[in-house]
Amino acid sequence: MPDTDAQKFENQIQNASSAEAAQPAISFKELKKLAKKDPAKKFELGLVYYHGKAKKPDPDKDAKAAFKCFKSCAKKLNSADAHYYLALCFEKGVGTKVDPKKAREHYVSAISGGNIDAKIRMAYLWQRGLGGKKDEIQAFNLFNEAAEQGSVDGRIAVADCYLNNVGVNKQDADKAVATYKDLAKTNVRAAYDLAYCYHTGQGVEKNTFMAGHYLVPAAKRGDVDAQCFLAQCFFTGSGVKRNLPKAAYWFKKAAANGSDIGRFNYAYCLENGLGVKRDTRAAFNIYEFLYKKGHVRAASSAARCYYYGFGVKQSLKSAVKCVKFGVKNNDAESLCYKGWFKLNGIKCRKSAKKAYKLFAKAYEKGSAAAAYALSELVLYKAKKKKLESAQAKSAEYRKFALDKNYPPATFKLALEKEGEERARLLNAAAERDYVPAIVRYAKELEAEFPDRAFELWQRAYVLGSLRGAYGLGRCYERGIGVRADREKAFVLFRQAAKSGYADAIAVVGTYYQKGVAVEMNRDLAEDCYNTAIRKGSTYALRRIAKLYAVKGKIKKAEKTYAKAIAFGDKEAVFWLADAYCATRKKKYYKKAVPVLRALVEEGDVRACALLAQAYDAIGEDREDIAEAANTMLQAGINGHCGNAYYYNALRALEEKDPEALSLNLTKAMNAGSDQAARLAVVYYTKKTKDPGNAVLAKEALIGFDMGDRYLYEVARAYEKGKVVEKDESKAAIYYALAWKRSAS
Repeated sequence: MPDTDAQKFENQIQNASSAEAAQPAISFKELKKLAKKDPAKKFELGLVYYHGKAKKPDPDKDAKAAFKCFKSCAKKLNSADAHYYLALCFEKGVGTKVDPKKAREHYVSAISGGNIDAKIRMAYLWQRGLGGKKDEIQAFNLFNEAAEQGSVDGRIAVADCYLNNVGVNKQDADKAVATYKDLAKTNVRAAYDLAYCYHTGQGVEKNTFMAGHYLVPAAKRGDVDAQCFLAQCFFTGSGVKRNLPKAAYWFKKAAANGSDIGRFNYAYCLENGLGVKRDTRAAFNIYEFLYKKGHVRAASSAARCYYYGFGVKQSLKSAVKCVKFGVKNNDAESLCYKGWFKLNGIKCRKSAKKAYKLFAKAYEKGSAAAAYALSELVLYKAKKKKLESAQAKSAEYRKFALDKNYPPATFKLALEKEGEERARLLNAAAERDYVPAIVRYAKELEAEFPDRAFELWQRAYVLGSLRGAYGLGRCYERGIGVRADREKAFVLFRQAAKSGYADAIAVVGTYYQKGVAVEMNRDLAEDCYNTAIRKGSTYALRRIAKLYAVKGKIKKAEKTYAKAIAFGDKEAVFWLADAYCATRKKKYYKKAVPVLRALVEEGDVRACALLAQAYDAIGEDREDIAEAANTMLQAGINGHCGNAYYYNALRALEEKDPEALSLNLTKAMNAGSDQAARLAVVYYTKKTKDPGNAVLAKEALIGFDMGDRYLYEVARAYEKGKVVEKDESKAAIYYALAWKRSAS
């Protein structure tokens, strides 16, 4: 989640001081010359640099130039305004390191010179304990003094104190709301605060419509807190319908207006592709900029980028450096990262005990991630005597993580449930952009809800998941929730393959092996399979074994299938039997029989047709075996198995029964048998010269991505409507596909 701290008490400087408002009536070049001799002009030059209005602006150089000008003027002029702006530089790290202690010193000088804004800034430092002792009462007194001197910002700050019971004797939300209402028409800050009250129901009855009534105009008029708050509402769906593009838009607006919170949250959107196109490089640049300014949360985010290589070259050393900064500033997320490093021995000595302590510190700060880690760690090496108490503690930590809606905890609980409860929890974790939950939920929805599954695979892909790219490729390959498009599928598989995803590399190999969406190249296919095997893909083992079988290297195929089976690939068992049968040799048919019998007993209908084929081959006119073959074949047909229909068609071909042959070929093609489609093309083209059925068989091959050479022929047939029923829409599709594939 993005940073939710709206910095309620941070009063943005919207109205420039009298010195700031006075714009020089001379050119920038002339002002620079005059500033060398005249301290007053030097101060004006500092304001120009500070507000980014210098000629050819350079944020870093201009910030340093502004700081030098204010420092010089504070020393030479000793003016309240110079001290005020110098204090701002120290407080916000403009052109120098953040130093709240020095900021306090210069605010004191500015206050003694009569600068009201300095009182407000100083009050915030007292309120937060920055640069010295924390004193909320002293802060309130300063706010009150500024208010009595006519400062609108002072009045708003006093109202904030009453609303939040900070530095006052008694909370008085009604008094705060009355102040906001009085100022809301003319002051964007008051409008924002009033919107906040309506949104939360503090001091007024909760009313999201009225909240929007005041919040949107305040955001449009440039109040950065209003922009951040509005963005947060759109991001979480709080009071409005969740809208990530609008959330990203308002975070970007706030960032452009100088809000570090806006910058941080916009970077988060860029990193994860939330409402904007994913750009990890741009996200990292923002995190690094904020980290160097001293933004603690940005430090842990920069560490994440360094650790995973998001938008920057992977560097564990740099990740550790960022984490150290965050830990030094007691950032909960950084404490979690350091705990993770300690637990896994990343750039440090491995220590579960120290990791536990770090997670415990983060948990004290309310970290759900730490609670989830502790729920696992507390059980680590727990002794039998203390196991019961450890389990109770683990349940307590886990409940905390679940109450905070921490996605990994929600996902783990989902895996323990069934039915609607499982779906609800998976959806909840997926909605929080937790990739493992998105992937699992997408996979489970493919059969019944393909459209929703396709959306989830898209989301996983946008979030940078290799599994997401692979899953989206499968959607385009098989037409899950989208029109099938093998070219798009191949692009996605290749993208995941280039990033090292083993199964994607194997699938790319199958495309080269079959010549689908790319020119056939069995050598390249074999290279892909070998690469995927080295990365641990059992699917690749099965595919390369099949390639060996196609090449006639049955012994090599047998050994490779055996490896895949040993790694737990049950599908490899069927394909080993298929490879035996494909040899058409009696000794291999005999090897296939026990394997196929076991598969039939397990209910695999595909094995029925192969077993029938094996019985026919080894039967030697024995009636019992012939009967067994017929029984097996009928079982396959009853199961609507393409292989069974195909083998029945082969029998009909031998028996010269054209009617049975035609019927079984059609059923086999409908059941997904590409072998039947190839046989049908040959039979209807050369044997019977039936152009209509030949076109339908070629169309089936196109559907199996094995008939690119027939695209123009089938398109012309549907266009003319002589041998098949005329269908101009089909003709247009096949013409377009033919052009597309020939062009590629």
